[in-house]
Amino acid sequence: MNNIRNFVIIAHIDHGKSTLADRFLELTETVPRLKLEPQYLDKMNLEKEHGVTIKMHPCRMIYHAKIQSSKFEILNKSKIQNSKFQTNALGSAGSEFILNLIDTPGHVDFSF
Repeated sequence: MNNIRNFVIIAHIDHGKSTLADRFLELTETVPRLKLEPQYLDKMNLEKEHGVTIKMHPCRMIYHAKIQSSKFEILNKSKIQNSKFQTNALGSAGSEFILNLIDTPGHVDFSF
């Protein structure tokens, strides 16, 4: 449970939500770089034709931490003072995180 992160990308239409989701898929190596195409999570033909996300897309990614928290602590000492937060948020080299992402359409009702 300590290594699970749940997050959602919420922004208005044409603000790069799907592009950001693509970068997460690339950085976590969930999708091989050669198979990654623009708006990878958008599967419907209408979404691909117009470049707009119509339906939300959940995605689970596995991230392997490559930075030791002690190095992070030294580099960002002035930015984050609470070292307990750094260790929990970043982990140590070799830590594995499950990242649960939801890419939302830009026309969602933000009140929810």
